Amino acid sequence: MRISCSRSADKGDKPGRRLGVGVGLTLLLMLGGIGWSGAADVFLEATRPDFQKIPVSVMRFQDAEVPDHPGDRFADVLRADLRRSQIFMVTDLLKLGLPLNGGGPPEPGLLKQAAEKGVTLVVWGTMTLRGGDLVLEGYAHDNGSSEGLLGKRYVGTPVVMRQMAHRLADELVYRYTGEPGIARTKIAYVSERQGSREVFVMDYDGYAPRQVTADGFINLMPHWSPDRRYLVFTSYRSRERQMIDLVEVASGKRSTLVALEGLNITPVFSPDGTLLAFSTSQDGNAEVYTMDVRSGALRRLTSDSAGDLSPS
Repeated sequence: MRISCSRSADKGDKPGRRLGVGVGLTLLLMLGGIGWSGAADVFLEATRPDFQKIPVSVMRFQDAEVPDHPGDRFADVLRADLRRSQIFMVTDLLKLGLPLNGGGPPEPGLLKQAAEKGVTLVVWGTMTLRGGDLVLEGYAHDNGSSEGLLGKRYVGTPVVMRQMAHRLADELVYRYTGEPGIARTKIAYVSERQGSREVFVMDYDGYAPRQVTADGFINLMPHWSPDRRYLVFTSYRSRERQMIDLVEVASGKRSTLVALEGLNITPVFSPDGTLLAFSTSQDGNAEVYTMDVRSGALRRLTSDSAGDLSPS
C-alpha cells in the first residue's frame, strides 16, 4: 500500500519558544467547515539532541449545554493528537494525585501544584451551542509563564468537532516549535475493496475515510499536488494500458495526463506544480521523464540499460 501524506502551513501567532523535532514530514490541511490557509511544504529538522517532550495535561472540557456531552470525546482526541505530535508527553492530573474542579478554568493553586509535579502545560476549555453551531473555546497555560499561553475560539457544525481538536493541537505545536503540526494531515492511500484497488483519503488518525475512485479495477501510487487539491496516480481504468490520471479530491473531477505506450507509473509533481515526473517504458526500457503540465511537452531525464522507476 502506498501512503502519501501532505499538509498546509497554518499562519498562526508567533510562538513563545522554538524546539526542534527529529522528523521530516510533508503535510496537508483540509478542513471542512473551519477556515484554512494556503499550502506549503514543511520540513521539521532536529536542532538539539537532548530534546525532551513537554509534559501536558488536558483537563475536562465543560459541555453542560451541549447534547450528548462531547467534552470527554474532544479531550480524548486532543490528547491523542498531542501524543502523536512527538512534542508533548500527556499526563493525567488525577494520577498525579491532584484534585480537579469538574471542568472549567483551573484554580491558581492547581496550576501551581501541577507545576510542582513537573507539568509544564495545562489545557482546558468550554463547549456551547449557538444556533446549530458548536462553539469551542480552548485555553492553555504554560506554568513557566505568568500569563496564559493561548486562548482560541472555533465555531462550526458539530460534525467538525474532531477537526476543532486537531486545530487546537496544531496551535499548541506551533506555539512551542514555530512549525505547523500534523493533526490536520490527510493521507491518500490505496485499498482493495471487493476485488478492486481504489484510491481513498482519510484523516491522519484514520478517521473519515472517503473513496476517491470507483473504477472496479486497479489504481496505484497516489501523490498529492502542491496545492493539495488534486491527486495524481497510476490507473488501469482502460483495462488495456496504464495511464496517469489526475483527480480533484473535492469534486471527483478526473482527467488523464499521461497515456503513452507501455508502462506509465510513479507520478509526482515538482514543488511548483508545473512539471510532472514519472517513469515510462515507451522506449522499451523504463526511463524517467518530465511533462510540462500546461503544454504536455515531454523531456527524457534518464538513459540507462536498467529500469529507472521512481523519480520521487
